[in-house]
Amino acid sequence: CHIALMIVFNINKYLAGTIDVHKNSVKRIEPGNHTNIPPPESRIGPDGETGYIHNPKFLIENPKPFTIPDDERDAVCQPPGMGLELPEGYAALQKIRNHIETSQAKRDVKLFCAVYTFSLGVNHTNAASETWAKKCDGVLYASDNSNLETGHVHIPSNSRRGFGYKGMIQRTRTILAYLYDNFLDDYDFFHICGDDVFLIVENLKEFLASDMVQTYEDTPGQYVFAGFLMNHRFSPRDYLGGGSGYTMSRKMLKAFVEGPLQTCSTFDEGSAEDVMVSQCAEELNKKYWIDTRDSARAHRYHQMPVQRHATFPNRGWGLSTNIIRQSMEWANETFGFPPVYMDDYISNSSVVFHKISTAETRRHELLLYMNLTEVCGEVSTEEETSDTSAGGSEGDSDTSTGDGSEEQKDGIPAPAAETTPIPESVENTSAELCPEPDPSVEAAFPTGFPQNLTFGKFHGRESQSAQPFIGCDVWAELVDNRRSFFIRPMDAGYPTMEELRDWIRSRPHPITLVINNQHDLSWPADLNNKTDYELILNETNLHAVYAVNPRKLEDFPKLKPMPIGLKYNWRSILLYSEDKKWINDIASVQLATTPKEAEELFNLKNKTTTVWLRPFTNSNKHQKYVRDNDALKMMRGRICEVLNRTIPETGTTACPSPKTDLIQYYKDMRTHRFILSPAGGGLDTHGTWEALLSGCIAIVPRSPLDPMFEDLPVWLVDSWEEVTDEAVRRVEKEMMGKTYKWEKLFASWWKEEIHRGLCTIEA
Repeated sequence: CHIALMIVFNINKYLAGTIDVHKNSVKRIEPGNHTNIPPPESRIGPDGETGYIHNPKFLIENPKPFTIPDDERDAVCQPPGMGLELPEGYAALQKIRNHIETSQAKRDVKLFCAVYTFSLGVNHTNAASETWAKKCDGVLYASDNSNLETGHVHIPSNSRRGFGYKGMIQRTRTILAYLYDNFLDDYDFFHICGDDVFLIVENLKEFLASDMVQTYEDTPGQYVFAGFLMNHRFSPRDYLGGGSGYTMSRKMLKAFVEGPLQTCSTFDEGSAEDVMVSQCAEELNKKYWIDTRDSARAHRYHQMPVQRHATFPNRGWGLSTNIIRQSMEWANETFGFPPVYMDDYISNSSVVFHKISTAETRRHELLLYMNLTEVCGEVSTEEETSDTSAGGSEGDSDTSTGDGSEEQKDGIPAPAAETTPIPESVENTSAELCPEPDPSVEAAFPTGFPQNLTFGKFHGRESQSAQPFIGCDVWAELVDNRRSFFIRPMDAGYPTMEELRDWIRSRPHPITLVINNQHDLSWPADLNNKTDYELILNETNLHAVYAVNPRKLEDFPKLKPMPIGLKYNWRSILLYSEDKKWINDIASVQLATTPKEAEELFNLKNKTTTVWLRPFTNSNKHQKYVRDNDALKMMRGRICEVLNRTIPETGTTACPSPKTDLIQYYKDMRTHRFILSPAGGGLDTHGTWEALLSGCIAIVPRSPLDPMFEDLPVWLVDSWEEVTDEAVRRVEKEMMGKTYKWEKLFASWWKEEIHRGLCTIEA
């Protein structure tokens, strides 16, 4: 009778919502039964054994001693405040150290630290093992192999990107399933992060053991999911930033794996695993996150190194810190969380910093826990060191993704392992430092000169970036507004050539202009009005003009072509006026996202020796360029008449091909060796760049764009009559034997190109 009453009592509590089925209940998913996650036997141990499960206490049982490699000693052993942390960062770290040493708050929770890495990231994990990782109650280095010496564990996923950066969504899903299958009942909380963080374990445990967190955890329907809340112009939605990592309670991990992990984004590919986890966590609770600020409204989870947070906005660090600012402004508008900066931003009980080099990891350990003089000996304070000391360079290039690549996380479209990251300060062949502008000279021109650009909105919010791909408005992100400037003819505020000439002359150093009007118009617009362009192209202080669809001006070598890239705008010509996520999501799977992937697609053996005239929706009847050869003169609708006659064997049966959806279009394109890409309303076409990113040879009319296609597999023709069966086979053989500069297909290469030969600026 008593048992029956207890059963009824608990059933009533469950129906009333006061019992949470995910807390302290048996697991519902057996190993091997997760959706799109490899079975346990796919994990290979250090001795080749299958179904390997590592010992999570390996660092507790065999702690690694703290060491300083010779090549990092200069960076690690700088005087206080004179290393990479800068004086402001050192002051913040000292407050954190004082909190660690003096706080009496409880820290009685068991914490598991799960780190995604790669065999080439062993220097990062070694530094972590010698410092913060051995303070965790359990550790996982999820890697591409198992190694007892380094602690790496083979955790394969079903991602077709393997262990690369673009496989992060599937890698993270697999890590969460591994934690659930093997360690769920042994730990209270799980922190998931990359190998380029410094985790302050004492402070994280203190936060997780706090009454606030425990009360939140005990509330039915609420799950502790902790991190830094982000939403910015490059993100598709709000999310907890993966740069610093995020922390899940046992209850949250159990509910997530048994629910969303099996049904949400199960086959998605991409790098934004933090966005995926946050989006799927909403299936458990619309308010999926817990506020991690301290009582003074300072932040605990940090997406950047301490020196950036401690000096921004007094010191600009480029895109990354601006994203933090945008996220705080959004949180203020949405939840009333006031933005805070510098001293007010960094909590004394901070738990993690991101983008930390191996030298910075050891430097943080010294400044937070050790005596610098005892470890390093006497350090001189006579010689100042910059924040680009050897062994730990600081700029805005990130450290490790955990997959051996450079990373740009936090929901920003990022380059994969083989891609050179887009630097915020581009080093050029010239060592000269740019002189500072004269304020009195600047005052003679309107604020924002040469043009205050108008940025569009997509559904009331700024849209995403095209990077790593090239898009119509990516150029606004690539210029630095010191040496390079983006202007758009036909937009409000476009200056006259006289105004532009006077402004160019006033610059303290040579500059480059980047022009994309997004109307298919050539530049300059009127060849007959020479003064309209000679006024600036003859200026010695103008280094170059890069333009989409430039005219052919043989006497003006400063005018250079740049690509139109992929098509992102369908209804509007405003900057950032339409959503890019859906296209980038498709393109990141169907097209090359790195130079190495482009080369691999190009060398695929299953491509047929065929020429495909892709589908197109508009004609080139109303062209905006000079038609100076037969290929440019011919209307698009008549090209099939020629191809049916000249390539009866290598041509495709349907000409032109019927319209299809974007995914099928990309898939169809990859099957052909050649893609014929005639000019449309403008000289350059999106189809040319889609073809190259698909690993195809693009057949393109000769035009002023020819220099842009150097070192790329592009067949330039004066007439479509040149495309014969014999020529197709000959060109295929010639081009397949060459090497190409695949970097030119991505925004990062053009970032460097438009700054090449200019003076340098500090990050």
